[in-house]
Amino acid sequence: MDDNVRDLGEPLKTFFSSALVRRLAQDIARVHPSFPVRAFTKDACHGLDALELLARGRHIADALGAHLPPSYPDAIEVLLRSLGPEHATDELIGVGMAPFFYLPHTLFVAERGLEHFDLSMRAQYELTKP
Repeated sequence: MDDNVRDLGEPLKTFFSSALVRRLAQDIARVHPSFPVRAFTKDACHGLDALELLARGRHIADALGAHLPPSYPDAIEVLLRSLGPEHATDELIGVGMAPFFYLPHTLFVAERGLEHFDLSMRAQYELTKP
């Protein structure tokens, strides 16, 4: 089965798999070449299978926080550039999963962006586009 297509018989939490973590890491590395793909992937995948859906999203968001630039505005700039084109024709749309792909990103913003309200609202807008 394609790593990007979820088996509809699987629990929703399994969408946040090691394959998704690798894809997310590659998206970030594409726009931020110094992003430590291997270290992020290792941290984001460690213990992932034992977690439920939202906990998986938070776990991946925490790994993002550990590996993105330490400055929140710089980290958001990297995340937003990593979004690339909207998922208008992406395979995730076909299985209704497109909104979930960026859950770790939105949790990163929600948990770290309170002191940067305008920037965080712009980021959330970009992350939640249909």
